[in-house]
Amino acid sequence: MGKTDIRNGMVQVTKWLKQRSWWAFGELDYHFLIAAYAKMGEPEKVKEAMRCMKASGFSPNVASYTSLIEAYGERGLLYEAEGIFNDMREDGPMPTTVTYQTMIKAFVKVNHIFVPLSLLAFSFCS
Repeated sequence: MGKTDIRNGMVQVTKWLKQRSWWAFGELDYHFLIAAYAKMGEPEKVKEAMRCMKASGFSPNVASYTSLIEAYGERGLLYEAEGIFNDMREDGPMPTTVTYQTMIKAFVKVNHIFVPLSLLAFSFCS
């Protein structure tokens, strides 16, 4: 069984739990679903899960937005990934070291030679 099969199974179990009246689907469940979709390279599903999360009264955090960047990176959609990254820098939540690593990984994955200066200007004091 490959990683994709395992992730698909994880998503199916999470969706199944959401439909059960005895399961209090909560913030961690949304984060789990978002992370799984990101690993699968499904940015639209990540965005939909984030919309549902907000509608349920939970706020996406830095890990959620980093997962969205990861999903775009998995698809080679650097422009979209960089847009989310820049939005985070301007409006929050502030990117973490993991966010910067995820962005750099996205550029390396598609053999992009030029890494944006905004990534190289990371300040450990901010």
